[in-house]
Amino acid sequence: MTRKDKMKLIRDIGNKLEENGRYYNVELTADGTIAIDISWGDWKHDHAFLNVLIKNNFNLNLVDEVVNEEDGSDCYSSTHYFSK
Repeated sequence: MTRKDKMKLIRDIGNKLEENGRYYNVELTADGTIAIDISWGDWKHDHAFLNVLIKNNFNLNLVDEVVNEEDGSDCYSSTHYFSK
């Protein structure tokens, strides 16, 4: 997949998220992985929702999730990394 194709994919992901009322930061990393940041999202309604949405609509796999902030509740901040 070319960089141009990946940039289109990022736009398409952003549009699909907006259609579902989600406004997460979507970026292309230096190694070509797609990174999506969720700030203080609920584990089910934000984090799990994102993983299913990306898998079902774009056939991308979650390759990593890095938790950035947590307080022991159901909400936390993390970056999800997706690739083919």
